[in-house]
Amino acid sequence: MICLEKYSQLIKQILDVYKNYNDQAKLSLLTYSFFIKILSRSKNEFPHWVDVVINHINQNFHRKITLEELALCAYISTSKLCHDFQKFLSMTVFEYITTVRLENAQNLLYTQSDITLKDVARRCGFCD
Repeated sequence: MICLEKYSQLIKQILDVYKNYNDQAKLSLLTYSFFIKILSRSKNEFPHWVDVVINHINQNFHRKITLEELALCAYISTSKLCHDFQKFLSMTVFEYITTVRLENAQNLLYTQSDITLKDVARRCGFCD
């Protein structure tokens, strides 16, 4: 059984966006985040370092992120990071990074009609 108290702040954010802002992109991102947390934690309660890595990705998706950087901030090896991240979230680290970038790109395109694709790519970490 899932204890929803852990997710009360995220649920409040989802409801607030739904009721007050009509921002489909943000609502989609928050809802997706909620279900990722529920599904991954319902299978196995995962260690704190997974949250650290997810937060680091969510805060730094706009720039290049390496496995070495993520492993360093989580105090684990890159091989453990790759193996266990996929075990807990059912996606690779780079699939998660790409998902976060795509969701943020979608949000930018939805909220800023005058933005160029080049700017979206640059702001979301899709450029070299």
